[in-house]
Amino acid sequence: MSEESMKVLEMLSAGKISVEEAQNLLEALDRGDLVASPAEPRPPQPPAAEHLKQDQKHQLEEELSGWSEKRRRKEEKRRLKAEIRRAKAEQRRAERQRHRHQRHMHRHPGRSHDIIDQALSLRIHGIDRHFVDQMRDLGFDDLTPDELLSAKIHDVDPEFVDQMRAMGFDDLGLDEIVSLKVHDLSADFIQSIRDAGFDDLTLDEMLAMKIHDIDAEFIQQMRDAGLGDLNSDQLFALKIHDLNPDFFQEMWDLGLLQKEKSPEEPVMEA
Repeated sequence: MSEESMKVLEMLSAGKISVEEAQNLLEALDRGDLVASPAEPRPPQPPAAEHLKQDQKHQLEEELSGWSEKRRRKEEKRRLKAEIRRAKAEQRRAERQRHRHQRHMHRHPGRSHDIIDQALSLRIHGIDRHFVDQMRDLGFDDLTPDELLSAKIHDVDPEFVDQMRAMGFDDLGLDEIVSLKVHDLSADFIQSIRDAGFDDLTLDEMLAMKIHDIDAEFIQQMRDAGLGDLNSDQLFALKIHDLNPDFFQEMWDLGLLQKEKSPEEPVMEA
């Protein structure tokens, strides 16, 4: 587009001329009848509108639409969103491909010494058909050699998995089961915490109690110390900061803390 045509469009955008006048000016420029310049602000009288060609009208409409800032920003935002969606999709594809590659390398190592190393690890830790069948019977039928080794090393067996499922945790992955074994979270411990009044805790909360050594005995000690019924967050705070019954007894004796008042018993008339 020539500089003169751009000036005509600028005048139209500024509201100095009408659409019909802009069309006539552009047509005059095409014919060579007009040379627009800043020194000559007055355009010549436009020819009759009926002489405009249809293709020139379309061209003008296209040029005018390009001046819409709102449309440009909207289009830019749309392109940006599309680019973000493509980037996320590509990231997900790359992650899936990486995961498939890792699983393939576990099953099909490319060098002979890798195969020998894996075979030695499986042999040393007692991975055999019986153990693999046990894991598959539990629903873990697509484990890699490393996952089987982890289960074996941490003594994951059908009895433990069945116990956790009987406690209501029946949708655990192998990584979660291994974590329970690592921290020695047993069905007996879970039942003792539930018997102490905490029967709505999640598995993660149960695991946190085990890690922080909060057991039924500790809960009862805090109750006997005069703290009443505590929630799990309060128990965590007591344990983390090493607040034990002896400390509270000392504070009671010094008068620095006051025990919770129990409900008053009714007065018996003589």
